[in-house]
Amino acid sequence: MLESSLVYIITRTFPESIVTVLSGIILLGINIEKEKVLKYGICLGFIISVIRLLPINFGVHSILSMIAVWIILFKNANNDIIKSMVSTCLVWIALALSEGIYINSYCFIKYKRR
Repeated sequence: MLESSLVYIITRTFPESIVTVLSGIILLGINIEKEKVLKYGICLGFIISVIRLLPINFGVHSILSMIAVWIILFKNANNDIIKSMVSTCLVWIALALSEGIYINSYCFIKYKRR
């Protein structure tokens, strides 16, 4: 169970969810409609916030969030399973790499000061 404040959800979860949906739609090669991206991004933000409140191990949260992204992209890809799965995997690889870069740069700055 990962407890998050309302400020964290508004300032990080929702924008990250919107960018996640947008990048998935771009990878699918679908025309971008701002209203759809915002609607699905906010919906994904709520789903991720609820998933984080569940009393399950942290790795399971990531898998459930990935399934939620896949369902959203599957709906936008006109029920093309392969395209939506590949797009979801690419988005999650990009998220994992960006988090890794963030953590490494944070640790480098933190320990460089000592």
